[in-house]
Amino acid sequence: MLDAPHPQTSGRSLFLGDIENLGWDPQLKTLTPERVQTTCFGVRRALWPFQPQEVVASSHYFAEMVWFHWDRPARRLVGSGPDGADLKLLEVLANESVSERYKTVVIGSGDGIFAEPAAKLAAQGVQVIALCGTGHLSKRLKLAVHDVIKLPFGAPPV
Repeated sequence: MLDAPHPQTSGRSLFLGDIENLGWDPQLKTLTPERVQTTCFGVRRALWPFQPQEVVASSHYFAEMVWFHWDRPARRLVGSGPDGADLKLLEVLANESVSERYKTVVIGSGDGIFAEPAAKLAAQGVQVIALCGTGHLSKRLKLAVHDVIKLPFGAPPV
């Protein structure tokens, strides 16, 4: 597991982030505006060498909070129900020729639902990285990606 990215950073990069998975507060058992801001800051800090295009997903319940507290441009997706945000991110992977458009894909989730698409991307020559936050990291996903980066949870500058 990497503290900071060191892989090759040339070419276009894509970040697909399940913000609830990355920023969930386990003590409060919810997502808060502060956690969204801290997650946003941590993603920027962890992925700055890649300068990725960002796609962030959440449930409709947290959508407004994510949209207003993610402090930079990102494509915003909403998916509700079981694995709703994950399913929206999987639609991007399935329908948008990701392997032809990006050299690096960072999956901002530890969910095993991403293991098969990650392995497929890797087999197509895409560098695949898992970025994990407060959620768990599936063993299947860990085996499918080239590297894992732990999201740094430092307070954003005021």
